[in-house]
Amino acid sequence: MVRWFAGESEDARPEFSFHYSDAERDFGWHHHEQEHIEGCGHFRERTGTAEYSYESYTLPSENPARLVWKIVPRLFSSI
Repeated sequence: MVRWFAGESEDARPEFSFHYSDAERDFGWHHHEQEHIEGCGHFRERTGTAEYSYESYTLPSENPARLVWKIVPRLFSSI
């Protein structure tokens, strides 16, 4: 699932996520404020019903098309 929120004003930073889940795994790359980690960019993952683990992650762009080309191969290699 990809979600993209452009913000309410022109100068607002976009918030987005590229997220995958199935019966066993739940993970994704996110760009939004999260109280569990410093900064906007992070990777989060959990297995089964465990708590999410968070890792800082710097995304290479805030451009939707560029991010799709970077994230989708990583997503498929992680499944």
